[in-house]
Amino acid sequence: IVYRQLHKMRNCGPASITTEGVIHHKEIKLAQVSLVIVAVFILCHAVRWVPNIWELKQSQEEEVSISWPLWVDYTTSLSHLLTVFSSSVNFYIYAYKHLNTPGTRREQEAPTQDTV
Repeated sequence: IVYRQLHKMRNCGPASITTEGVIHHKEIKLAQVSLVIVAVFILCHAVRWVPNIWELKQSQEEEVSISWPLWVDYTTSLSHLLTVFSSSVNFYIYAYKHLNTPGTRREQEAPTQDTV
């Protein structure tokens, strides 16, 4: 919902060249980046709850020796992999958004020729 609102605000009319328009555009881009990072974080860390809830449920039983099922081992390994992925991908999300943003420093710096 928030992402759709940001997308609407970004596409509502011609982009103004004023300082306020540039700042507004940058704030919208930063908000989009933040939303993507939060979504990746939530999706990657949600898997972690599956083995934790299973272990909590098993610990409430009176059996002393609890054996890990194979699927819990696989889910735990996947959870660790996704946690590392979540931490690593943030840089690439920032880089992708900033390199594909119109008005970045490279595009604003037009080559100038000295005329004599």
